[in-house]
Amino acid sequence: MDYPIKLIMIILIVLIIGLISILLISSWASGGGGSLEGAFKWLGTLFGFK
Repeated sequence: MDYPIKLIMIILIVLIIGLISILLISSWASGGGGSLEGAFKWLGTLFGFK
């Protein structure tokens, strides 16, 4: 009965990869050069943090 656990793990991995790619794309689009620092700055401005 380990099938549901594997399914949950696959879904989590896909979600994490999707989040990272969205961060990279958004940081690149906002001129961050595709760096994670730029992505977090972009997220911060998106949610209103300085």
